[in-house]
Amino acid sequence: FPSHDRGGGVQWTSTLSTLVETLGVDTVIEFGAGKVLTGLVKKQYPLVTCFNVYDIPSLEATVASLQALCTVTA
Repeated sequence: FPSHDRGGGVQWTSTLSTLVETLGVDTVIEFGAGKVLTGLVKKQYPLVTCFNVYDIPSLEATVASLQALCTVTA
């Protein structure tokens, strides 16, 4: 999901800005150990809902939360 520039670095700020401000992304799921990316999202866009999936229980909790969000907004 982050795009890379020609120098090999990540253009995180512009990618996140495009996702949230231009495309209307309101939910982010980070897969893998750690919470660095979701921490960066929450810092810049505190209204974006963030989930971390790092094992089966966290996957199940994320699915349940997303189902609840879909029920509320439907």
